[in-house]
Amino acid sequence: MIIHTEHKCENLLLEVQPRQRFLRSTWSGIFVGERYRALLQRVMHAVERDALRYWLTDARQAGPISKEDQAWTMREFTPQVMKAGIERIAIVGSEDPLNAQAVERFVSATPDEAPYAVRFFPDPSIAMLWLLERKPMRDAAGEAAARSTGGQA
Repeated sequence: MIIHTEHKCENLLLEVQPRQRFLRSTWSGIFVGERYRALLQRVMHAVERDALRYWLTDARQAGPISKEDQAWTMREFTPQVMKAGIERIAIVGSEDPLNAQAVERFVSATPDEAPYAVRFFPDPSIAMLWLLERKPMRDAAGEAAARSTGGQA
């Protein structure tokens, strides 16, 4: 699988594999306000441009997300994700407890009618295997298990 670098800066490595319709975002450090929003918009631009369906977000090294940015994410970004055609989102959570709590809130607040499945993983390799499985995108038993275990299935 050939992956090309879409964007690289101190806070984000964004890699795309158009043939597999796969995107990986690797986050690091603290970034707030306009920088936070601009980086998420870069992700969304790649998703929309290449009709990507599988998103691995690796936030192990990401810092906390401000309250304002959390509100913007729920108000502005989540609706974009819901409309983008993504089928699966795999999250490797941050080692920063404030980031991890914010991301958990984002996932918990995702409407049941969201057209994508979201799961948390401890390792990006395992996350990628799940993303690229060719099973139905909404596995009801797996979704129920993920919710009952706090997001980890």
